Amino acid sequence: MKAMHTSTTLDQSMEMDSVNGTDDERRSHASSRSSYRAWIRSIEAKLHASNAAPTSPTRIGLLETLQKALEQKHQAYLLSSAETRLFSALVAFLLSSSQAGGLISDASVVAQLLQLHSDLSRDSNGSALDIAAFQAYTSLTLALHWIYTGVDPAQVAERCEPWISQAMTLSLSSSQEGQVEGLGLVSKDPLLYWTATSGGPRLDATGNYLPSSLPRIPTAQQAEAAGVGPAWEALLGEEAVRERVREANSRAAGDSLNSHKVWNPYLAFEIVHWQLNRSATAASIIHNVFLARLAIPHVTIDETYQLFSTFVTNSLPPDVYEETMSSSSRLVGKAKAIVDACEPYEQGLAHTSTSSNDASALAASWKYYLRWIVTKTERDGVKPGGFLFDVEGASALFERAIAQVGYPEQTHSEQVAPTVEAQETEAKARSRETRQARESRVAVETQSQRVSEDACQGIWREFVALLNIAHAPQSLVLDVVERANKSLPFSGSLWGSTLRCFGKLRLSRQQIEETLARALSSGEVQARGTAEVVDVLLARIDVERESQAAQLMLADPATYAEGGLSDAQAAVARNPESFLEVYTLLEWALETIKGIEAQSRGKSKDAGDTSLRLEKMASRWCELGGEAMVALAEGIWEHVLKAKRSNVLAWREAAAYWARRGSASKARGILKQGLERRDLDGTAKVQLADDLVDLEHCLGTLSDVEVARERRIVEQDKAWEAYNSYYTQQQQQSYADVEMDDSEEVGTKRKADEDQQHHPTAQGSSPNNDAIPPKRGKTDDRKPQRDREFCSVMVSGLPAVTDDRDTDEVLQKIEALFKDCGEISEITGPRVPAGSQTSAALIEFTDRSSIPAAHTKDKKRIDGQFVQVDLGYECTLYVTNFSEEADDHWIRTLFSPYGDIFDVRWPSKRYASNRRFCYVQFTTQQSATSALAEHQKEVGHSPQGEALRLEVLRSDPARKKVRSDAASTERELYVTKLPRSATVDALRSMFGAEGDVEDVRMPTNPDGKPKGVAFIDMRTILDAEKAMQVLNGARLKGKAISVSIAQARVSGPGRATSPNAPRMDAERRSRCVKARGLPLDAQEAIIQQLFERMAGGPGTVLLVEYEPGKEGHGIATIEFQDASTAGRILLASTAQYDEQHLLSLSPLEHRGAAAAVPPSSASHFAPRQVVGGAARGGVARGRGRGRGSFGGGIGFTRSSEGHQAQDRATESMDVDGAGDLSAAASTAPKSQEAFRDMLNKGK
Repeated sequence: MKAMHTSTTLDQSMEMDSVNGTDDERRSHASSRSSYRAWIRSIEAKLHASNAAPTSPTRIGLLETLQKALEQKHQAYLLSSAETRLFSALVAFLLSSSQAGGLISDASVVAQLLQLHSDLSRDSNGSALDIAAFQAYTSLTLALHWIYTGVDPAQVAERCEPWISQAMTLSLSSSQEGQVEGLGLVSKDPLLYWTATSGGPRLDATGNYLPSSLPRIPTAQQAEAAGVGPAWEALLGEEAVRERVREANSRAAGDSLNSHKVWNPYLAFEIVHWQLNRSATAASIIHNVFLARLAIPHVTIDETYQLFSTFVTNSLPPDVYEETMSSSSRLVGKAKAIVDACEPYEQGLAHTSTSSNDASALAASWKYYLRWIVTKTERDGVKPGGFLFDVEGASALFERAIAQVGYPEQTHSEQVAPTVEAQETEAKARSRETRQARESRVAVETQSQRVSEDACQGIWREFVALLNIAHAPQSLVLDVVERANKSLPFSGSLWGSTLRCFGKLRLSRQQIEETLARALSSGEVQARGTAEVVDVLLARIDVERESQAAQLMLADPATYAEGGLSDAQAAVARNPESFLEVYTLLEWALETIKGIEAQSRGKSKDAGDTSLRLEKMASRWCELGGEAMVALAEGIWEHVLKAKRSNVLAWREAAAYWARRGSASKARGILKQGLERRDLDGTAKVQLADDLVDLEHCLGTLSDVEVARERRIVEQDKAWEAYNSYYTQQQQQSYADVEMDDSEEVGTKRKADEDQQHHPTAQGSSPNNDAIPPKRGKTDDRKPQRDREFCSVMVSGLPAVTDDRDTDEVLQKIEALFKDCGEISEITGPRVPAGSQTSAALIEFTDRSSIPAAHTKDKKRIDGQFVQVDLGYECTLYVTNFSEEADDHWIRTLFSPYGDIFDVRWPSKRYASNRRFCYVQFTTQQSATSALAEHQKEVGHSPQGEALRLEVLRSDPARKKVRSDAASTERELYVTKLPRSATVDALRSMFGAEGDVEDVRMPTNPDGKPKGVAFIDMRTILDAEKAMQVLNGARLKGKAISVSIAQARVSGPGRATSPNAPRMDAERRSRCVKARGLPLDAQEAIIQQLFERMAGGPGTVLLVEYEPGKEGHGIATIEFQDASTAGRILLASTAQYDEQHLLSLSPLEHRGAAAAVPPSSASHFAPRQVVGGAARGGVARGRGRGRGSFGGGIGFTRSSEGHQAQDRATESMDVDGAGDLSAAASTAPKSQEAFRDMLNKGK
């Protein structure tokens, strides 16, 4: 009883609202997308709460209000795909319910319904090619036509010849059953789902209207009897429908993937009418329909061609068959070439669409597709060879993309019906949120919305750019920019593109001003940020400049006949009237920005336009105006220095303005004021000091130059001190940031050999990035090395991969899932652990701040499977204190019972042969925790008879120490362009002023003269970086020198690391073996274990040097303890690295010159190189598919082929260059018989 009373009261209240307009009328003045959405959802919730009958005044009133809301939103913005279907179903229901007896006798009512569907097919989701909207339009038109004519196509098909019946069956049903692209279950009865109103139009599983659910209309006989026959015939007669459906097909033809869903019903329409009258005209129409279709690329073109062949065979004279099929095959060939070229991209889209509900993942797939399309689109001034698309074809593909990801409100998942209960539940849940939880939720929602909007904006921006490049028709350009602005009214960039398009098309000033007013009047651009407003204002100024230039050309065509518009543009600033027009607009723009910044000051986090684009443009414009106008810019910079004091660019640009005017004192004073400000950081002050030095070099005295140079040194020192302080704080903070419980429970310290091998400790990123430039050879910005340890996650439960195609698909889905978390630096995997039915991958981000967002992806689905996301270091165990005989197989056998093992990483023994530890990386944190049970278990005895107790500890990146040689290259400087008179003492003195110098090495030529380069070892990495920053470009004895961090200068194992490196002698070559066929993720330690087993045990292999190559093409050089051991290994001719990789063995080639000898005898002129350490650029970039990794905590990923030089030994063991071939020929073994002789001599 209580429920019934509540429902009745609510119905009465809503009835009063619908009559008096107390709530919804107020909402009708909605001015933003969000307010429209809230208005629509509130009406839908009331409809769900109402128990009123479908045709009751209460429900009809609410439905009419909903129609009004949707109409207003459609006019101001655009409707999403779901809103489009709801709107069309709603209008159909209301039109039908308004007719007496439910029969629509007025043809204009149905005409209104058909026109609405036609209009919605032109901008559903912002796209002119939403195939679901086309299906709804054509199926409505054809269904009403069959009702009007009284013809049942299915019955006609039953009476036809078998081949015709087959053709009609194919045409009457979609070739791809299931959901339409973008059409979910909620859309099969949109009116019922969104408003709880039954009796509305319904769609079948393929997206076509069910005829039984459509409004009732009269048949042709009934209309004729009622005297309204001509009106209905003009609307639903054969010719009228043919024209409508043909027009729809011509617009939908660009969707090569789905256009058959619109064309097949049209073909059935033509076949039915051909069967009804069997005229030659009808057969000719079908013939032409086929030919037109075969010229259009579509995925079902083979089926279409087969159907056409059957039609020609059975319906046309035999003598025209060959000619007809020959001409049609040429059409098919061109169309299929386009389909085949697009197929890889289409497959990627299909996989993303079916496996992910993430719009950003779909946008990423479209991004690569569309960029390829742009490169294949015809444009003026470019030869036609190689192009696949004209403007129309390329536009169609962009329209498809927009239909899926071009409108931020659309969704690719089932939405929850907007019931009152659901809204109340959500409101209660939010009322119980803590402030922190609410802020976190809002931040996540805002970030998600921003990602979606940025993806949409990128599609539209590229579309507009393509139309401009390809010189598309004016009507198409205007249509696209109009829809772009309605889709994304907050995008200043798109509004700017619109204004520039209007300017190029020479639209009237009134149209341009109206567009500018539309852009700024809603407030959405301003809400997005000041920078977006600046985009709009700059575009308006650009348009005005070109308009003034066009007027100059029109007034004096002879002057600009040769140079054209470019010369006229240059003359605008020199013409007083034209200058004033542009300057007045600039003043207005600056005042507009001042007003916006004043309103937002203290209310928002908007930093404004920090690049000062408007101010710089206004200043340059005044300078272009000549001496009389240049002073106008003084006021601009005076205001900027008052309003934006904490922006270093303000001080720099203001000083540059006065320097260009030749006022050194003004410029100097501004720079010095900036240097005294406390709200500018070290980087900013170094920039100001650099500007001061440059200024004094141009306008200052000698004393001024010296003072400025000294000031720069002071600021640089301050910046380095600040960086050093930050560096220390970050190291200390790293201990507090990481959970230490697991490591403390096991309670033992790690062995000294661990301390000797780990990566360098965490390093804080400099807050003054500009003052600390990237090292020479790096491919990305300098990142804190400790972030490498903390910014990785392990993703398990992924679909299993069996080949490269599977791997590519899974990688694409991983990238799509984690794209919104942050920039991905590297993906290792996916790999399928032994005995597992799923795969796992290690994802490394460029910044540790991405990890919280990445962890929220836990239990998300990929291909229907829940994936698990764990912190990378929590899945990794440090294992040590096992016997020397323990190898990779032993470790895997020991730990595999605890869970799937992703990787086992071993240290190279080239630094210390007594290293006995490894890292075991599980696919889940739970497995790693379980494996801690092996800690302190006895696993054998040492050579001295002491019990060996295994140490198994959680890998804790925060506790790692610097390996003694790991940072050697990081503090080694490479100096070039030295004068011939340079000496070691001079370099030591020069670099000693910037830090402690440990060693200076200057390679010489064979004649003893210096080569002009040097290697300088600084005591610390900070000293090295400071010296590089200060001395790079400095002058030594009048010559500018170049200083960078030393890099390995080798091109592969076996290449000499220095011109002075001694050659390998024949005896050493005789104990080396070359192994080929290694996988991309091979590890030197495992290679050493393999050959030690073959050679008789630990100690038989002295050194292993691995050169990565393509998968299955890696090469290793193995040095054994003696030549006889090497000979025995070579007799085997092959070695099994793992189940997939059989290695081929051969003696070390002799190419003439020997390679470097071990460090004990190598030239000290060669630069040192850390081998097996992290890639020189900080973190490896790109996707690491199956690449091995080793190191502390998360470890590093072995460099790819492009970075092989960073992964090679100082002591190369191959041979290269020119040398004495005869000597080598007398000593190097050449056959198995020679090796047997050598073995016999060794016994």
